[in-house]
Amino acid sequence: MKKTRFTSFVFGPLAGVFLVIAANAFVAHPAKADTAPVFTSGPTVSTVADTVADISFTADSFAADQNGTYYLYYTDETFSEVDTSEEVRDSSQQTGIFSTGSEAVAALTDLSANMAYYVKVVLEDSEGVLQEKPATIILETLEPYVLFAPMATPDAYLIDMDGGIRNTWQLTDLTTSVYLLEDNQLLAPYHVPSQYFQEGDAWVGGGIEILDWCGNRVYSYELKDNPRYHLHHDIERMQNGNILATAYERITRQDAIDLGFDESYINEYGEVWSDAVFEIDLETGEIVWEWHVKDHLLRSGSESSDYPGLINPAYPLTLNSTDWLHINAIDYNEALKQIILSVRNFKEIWIINHALTESEARGHLGDLLFRFGNPEAYGESGDAEFDRGQHDVHWIDPNSATSNILLYNNKDEYHDGTDTSTVVELKVDTPYEFGSATIVWEYGDDTGEEKFYSNVVSSVQRLPTGGNLICSGADAEMMEIDENGNKVWEYVNTEYGAAFPDGSFVTHVFRAKKYYLDLE
Repeated sequence: MKKTRFTSFVFGPLAGVFLVIAANAFVAHPAKADTAPVFTSGPTVSTVADTVADISFTADSFAADQNGTYYLYYTDETFSEVDTSEEVRDSSQQTGIFSTGSEAVAALTDLSANMAYYVKVVLEDSEGVLQEKPATIILETLEPYVLFAPMATPDAYLIDMDGGIRNTWQLTDLTTSVYLLEDNQLLAPYHVPSQYFQEGDAWVGGGIEILDWCGNRVYSYELKDNPRYHLHHDIERMQNGNILATAYERITRQDAIDLGFDESYINEYGEVWSDAVFEIDLETGEIVWEWHVKDHLLRSGSESSDYPGLINPAYPLTLNSTDWLHINAIDYNEALKQIILSVRNFKEIWIINHALTESEARGHLGDLLFRFGNPEAYGESGDAEFDRGQHDVHWIDPNSATSNILLYNNKDEYHDGTDTSTVVELKVDTPYEFGSATIVWEYGDDTGEEKFYSNVVSSVQRLPTGGNLICSGADAEMMEIDENGNKVWEYVNTEYGAAFPDGSFVTHVFRAKKYYLDLE
């Protein structure tokens, strides 16, 4: 079943939820019985955090347009004053769009732990037909934890807010981004040696594995010794259970020249390492969807400003590495069916369309939908927003079509040791316009009380409280700021890392994530 969510999958510190569907599960008030929208599953609790609960459901609308509107009302009283579907609709605290066969998630906010709440979800199709379903939720307390993995080790750590280790996982090899799944399983990429990708950043990928709480491997996937591709940097789990992964794609010297690449991008192995995006079915290990940068290159002799949806293989880079683009983050928006990429060497973020067949993805429909950060990369004038590049680009709410975008801006403006990084929130209007986005919030440098700097890696996570978890990876510093910018928590990883031959002890952290769990 196709799923679409409409609220955030990042949650706050104190609330857990159990949901009981009331006995009077269906109460219908249809104007036309043969067109009434129908709940096909739920409502159930999908996620909770702090004073936030998410109610999920799946529904069908039998109106012509096959979608409709949901309204959600909740109270800690009984429903004596809000009984009918019409009254729920008119008094709702939450509203959104549902699509036939897709999962919708409605957010409940400002709740209190250890309280019972009474909920009604009302569906309305385009013909005004209403259908409602009640539920009861009881909130219980969860505790916050932070997950991180030092880049120089194969280990991942879950710490409490006092810095105590609550669990450790040992991966097959070195890792970057690590994620907690259902049942507290760990999902992570890991290093797989390759005879075809010897240096550069090839070490940061190649395999994907899932470990249970006790560290037992329950799943693994390797794109091993593939002469053309090698997974790297980041992965993103989709709601259908598949994994999106970034991959290097080897292009020979002659092919690179024929494609219009500047010869300076041919690396020491006589190749260009371009990029691709793969969707991997974890059950079968098959690549079920793919997108390739090389299919969307500007042709020699064309003006980049005339084709901003194409990537210029001759654009002069100021950030260089063995790999050409150095894509370091990937995220997926279920509501938009779109993928966002952090392209460090171009100092840009790109958005591409995932709602395409593989054939369409190779053609012009697969060109960039949106790009932002460096207008010179597509032939326009203007300074780069991300001087040193950026990391951890993602939608704040990956289930919302109107979500803002969050990222860590590494920055390296002065090159004299006085640099400070920032975290940035972008608002991107639709329909997309290349290079058009508004910075609606920025913290760090001269914009916040706390200053931090990392010229590489790093991350930021918006919390349900309105605060943010910031990881400055080069210094292995993790801190939480509240919605007013005040530091409320800090942890610096000085203990977990690896010693190098030059005597250094490296504790770099690629990314940190906060989770809310019941570990008792």
